[in-house]
Amino acid sequence: MPLIVISGGPCSGKSMRAQELLDYFQTKSMPVQIITDNNLDRNAVYAGYRYELYCITKLYQTVQCTIYCNTPAHVAREWNTANRRYDPSIFDALVQRYEPPEGRNRWDAPLFEITPEDQLPLEQIADYLANKRPPPPNKSTVNLPISDTNFLHDVDRVTQDVIDSIVQQSKMAVLGQQFSIPGTTEKINWNQNHSVSDLRRIRQQYLKFIKTHPPSKDNTNVTAMFVQFLNNNLC
Repeated sequence: MPLIVISGGPCSGKSMRAQELLDYFQTKSMPVQIITDNNLDRNAVYAGYRYELYCITKLYQTVQCTIYCNTPAHVAREWNTANRRYDPSIFDALVQRYEPPEGRNRWDAPLFEITPEDQLPLEQIADYLANKRPPPPNKSTVNLPISDTNFLHDVDRVTQDVIDSIVQQSKMAVLGQQFSIPGTTEKINWNQNHSVSDLRRIRQQYLKFIKTHPPSKDNTNVTAMFVQFLNNNLC
């Protein structure tokens, strides 16, 4: 099922826009489900996971788009005061920490940016979801044959994709969170913060290891092996 990711700062109108989408698709007799975090304690749970959602849609080869509720902070603050959604200190911290989506990022594209005065481009969104072909799998989502002469080159690229995924997700992560990685159901356990240099060092260790200990079976999921290797070394 296609995925619509609605992103925005605190009290930016995300729930309202989700309801507009629900009403529209129901009038078209199209199946739709809202997945919300409104049932969570807003003052305790506020991790970002746009990239993780992209990884999941990439893995299952489905279409996704992003709606950015670009609401000025002073307007959102007024809404928060009226509805008492967040403690003032939490609200201010979230506004400062929030990273708006960018259309040039593949995990945010296509991006529909709207202000409180804008109407949702409902027909344009529906047309994209209905007619856009899902993205093809990356090298990291395909099991690699051991006999392939480009095996080590492919492993090098797959492991770099995994590192890039971790770095992106870690920007908004909280300790104890798990990261989804394209190409495997294995997840990265982010139990403490690690620098990019730490991740690169472990990646180089893995590349040296796999050169001398290649998988014994064809069609081995190298991505899953690398994630397991990372988890064992990120303690």
